[in-house]
Amino acid sequence: MTMASSLRRWCAVRSLVRCGWLFALLVLSACAEQAPAPSAQDHARAALERLDAGGLRRGVLEQVAADVSRARQIDANDPWVALASSELVLALGYRSGDAFRGRSYAPEAVTHAERLLQPALQADPPVARAFLAQARLQILRGQRRQAWETLNTAYTLQPEHHRPWLLRGVIALQMKDPQRAKTQLDEAERWADSDAARISVLRQRARMERVHGSPESELAQLRRIIEIDPSAAHAHGNLGAALLRMKRYEEAIYALERALAIERYPLAEQQLARARQGLASK
Repeated sequence: MTMASSLRRWCAVRSLVRCGWLFALLVLSACAEQAPAPSAQDHARAALERLDAGGLRRGVLEQVAADVSRARQIDANDPWVALASSELVLALGYRSGDAFRGRSYAPEAVTHAERLLQPALQADPPVARAFLAQARLQILRGQRRQAWETLNTAYTLQPEHHRPWLLRGVIALQMKDPQRAKTQLDEAERWADSDAARISVLRQRARMERVHGSPESELAQLRRIIEIDPSAAHAHGNLGAALLRMKRYEEAIYALERALAIERYPLAEQQLARARQGLASK
């Protein structure tokens, strides 16, 4: 083989390699161009996931509002957008106290959330979470029988989910039926598939122990929440509030100071002042 023919062959191979790389780049470019932009439902689902993971955390509601705004710009009539809008309005309307009592929310929040939810309830195919949202609003209205029936619908649509059991447990607690509440919460915990879901169940277990159990059992549930999520200010605050009720002032101060070191909020500040006052008066 002559030097000239070897050179020609090498040039041909190099051209093929270049063509191969060029073809690969064109394919990748085409794929990138064809990648679909997030839909209204994608943004709405992202908003709901943020709410589930920690709707009371600093900055979370702003992110949720941004997700919902993007979703509404794309398709304000999408059922998932209606659902996310409803849950956002309710979260923004929360003030303090039991999250399943209407008095814990701004007066107009529940009414506005109910109105926004309607398109999601009429979706075809049905959206299970919309019925869960409706049941929660009915609980806030004190409509426990209607809420139970709504939860039956939600369970039929999505049986392997913790929330129908959780909300039934809430209703049972409100009806002062701790045995039924325990049964429902046991099932809720069995189906809980995330830290946020487990925490939501433990909060109700703590409430049940506070009313129908023992102070130490309540503290055990609150500490389990902190073990799962030690960075949650309200978890430390709830533990501090329980200790304050028990007049264990030094422990309450420690828990409330930890809460406020993570995030400042008025209720914890008020409780910390009461704990310090209680300790000083001993």
